[in-house]
Amino acid sequence: MPKSRQIRILLLKDGYSSDKEIISESKRNRVKVLSLRDDVPFNGRFFLEDRSPTRPEWVQYVEEGIEGDLSALNNNSNAAVLLVEAKRRVFAITYGYGRNLLSPDCWVRDFGLKVTLNTVDPKSLRSIDSRSFEEFTVTTRKQSTRESPLHVFGLNVSRDLMRQVMGTPKDKEFATMVAGSDVLIIRSSIPFEELADRCEDLLKKYKDDAYKANFAFIDNLKSVRDPSITKELDEVLLSKLQSRDLDGIHLAPPEPFDPEGTDGFVYQKRKNAESFQELDLEVWLAIHSAPSLETLKTAKIGPRHPGNEYGDMKWSVYSCLVVETNHKQQFFVLSCGDWFEVEKSFVNRVSNRVGKLVPSSFSLPDARLKEREKAYNARIGASEGLVVLDCKCKRVGGSPIEPCDLLGSSGQFIHVKKKTRSATLSHLFEQGIISAECFLSDAPFRKSLRAEVAKADKKLAKKIPEERPNPSEFSVVYGIVTDRANNWPASLPFFSRLHLMNAADHLERLGIKCELVRIHEA
Repeated sequence: MPKSRQIRILLLKDGYSSDKEIISESKRNRVKVLSLRDDVPFNGRFFLEDRSPTRPEWVQYVEEGIEGDLSALNNNSNAAVLLVEAKRRVFAITYGYGRNLLSPDCWVRDFGLKVTLNTVDPKSLRSIDSRSFEEFTVTTRKQSTRESPLHVFGLNVSRDLMRQVMGTPKDKEFATMVAGSDVLIIRSSIPFEELADRCEDLLKKYKDDAYKANFAFIDNLKSVRDPSITKELDEVLLSKLQSRDLDGIHLAPPEPFDPEGTDGFVYQKRKNAESFQELDLEVWLAIHSAPSLETLKTAKIGPRHPGNEYGDMKWSVYSCLVVETNHKQQFFVLSCGDWFEVEKSFVNRVSNRVGKLVPSSFSLPDARLKEREKAYNARIGASEGLVVLDCKCKRVGGSPIEPCDLLGSSGQFIHVKKKTRSATLSHLFEQGIISAECFLSDAPFRKSLRAEVAKADKKLAKKIPEERPNPSEFSVVYGIVTDRANNWPASLPFFSRLHLMNAADHLERLGIKCELVRIHEA
C-alpha cells in the first residue's frame, strides 16, 4: 500500500498541451525534461529545474557573533512538475517550487475550489480563506479547532469572496483531507500508475454542480485572477476610454479621505495645478487624450490640502476607475484596481431588492451644487424642522457613535452622504446599522441621545423611550447626494447596491425599516 502523501494538482486550460504553452518563458532554458517509463499506463512528462545550492541570507549576520564554521550551510530548494494526460486534458502535479515553472495563465483558476466544494463534507470544514472587496483588500483565514459547518466561520456570503476551503471529504477513500483554491491539495495514498485515473475522476468532480446544494453563492461574485481575462477586460476599458464611451465608467477615490479637509482634486503634479471639486473622468481625459494601460497605472491623481501648493498624488488613475461592463455575455466590475465577475442573476436580485427601498412619499430637499454635507445638514435641519445630530457623537463602551445626521419627527434616523465611491457609501450603510443597534440595545446611549434632541425639540425627545424601543416606530433613511437622476437607484455602483442590500437585510432583521432617498444636487 503506497504511503499517504499530500499531492498538489492543477488543471491546465483546455488546449494547453505543448511545453511552450505550459512552461514559463523565463524557465524554459533552465529545466530538464524527463520521460515517463514505458510501463507507466498514461502519457506525461516530468520537468525539473536544476537549482544550485544558495547560502541563507542570515548566515553572514550570525557569523559575526558565534564561534564555528558555517561555510557548508546551504539551502537547496527544488522545483519540479509532473504533467499527466487524462481525458484529452493535462494536469500538473507540482513539487517544491514547481508552480513557478508554469506559465501564469495556463491553469484553470477555480479548479481546486470547485473540486473541494464538490467532495468535502459541508459539516466537516476546518478552515476558510476569504477576502473582502472593500477599498483595502483584507484576506482572512479562519480556522476551527474541530470539524465545523459553514456558519461557524462567519462568512458573509454576499460580501466575502471564498478563496480556499479545507476540510474532510465525504468519501474517505477519495482522500483523508481536501483543500482547494486554484490548486487542489489532497492527502491520499494514490499509486503512481493510477494518477491518470484519479485525474480523470477529478475532472468529473470539477464539472459537477453538487456544490450548489451548500455553496451556490460562490457563483455570485468572483475575483478575476486569470491574466488572460484581465488583459481582455483592460483592452475593453481602453477601447471605451479612447472612444469616449464613458457609460458605466467614472473616477472615485480608492481609499478613505476627509473631503472637508481638502481643496479638491488635482490631476497634475505641478505647482498650483488647477483643482476640481470632484474627480471627473472627462477632465482627466482632456489632459491624457489617448491613454494607454501604462498611463492608467502610472499617472497619479489625488487631493490637495488647504495651504499646500502641490497635490498629494498618491492614487493611480487605474485604482480610481470604477467600471461596470458586459464582456462575452458576463458582467464585470472594476473597483479599486481589481476586476470582479458578477453573476447577472445576482445583479438583478440586488437591483430589485434595492429598488424596493425607495419610499413612495418621503423625500429630502435638493443639495446645492458643491455644497458640503455638513452645510447641507445644517441648512435642511433649519428649514425642514429636523434635529441636526451631525458630528454629535454619543459614547458606547468608550467608542464614539454618531446617531445620525438628521432626526425626523416620525423617528427617521437620516444618514446623508455624497455619492463619491462604493467604499464611502459602504461606510455610511455600516453607520446606520451600528447606530440602530446601539439605539435598540443601549439605555445610556438613548438617554444621552434624548438629552441632545431635547435641546432642539422637546416633543421629539419624548419619542425616545427609556426602555427598549419598539423597532417598528423608527426607520433608517440613507440620503445619497448625486446629480445622476437616470435609472435611480440602479445608477449607484454595483458594490454600493450590494452593501445597501446587506444593510437593509440587517436592519429589517432588527425590525427597523430601511429606506433610500436620492438627494438631487442642483
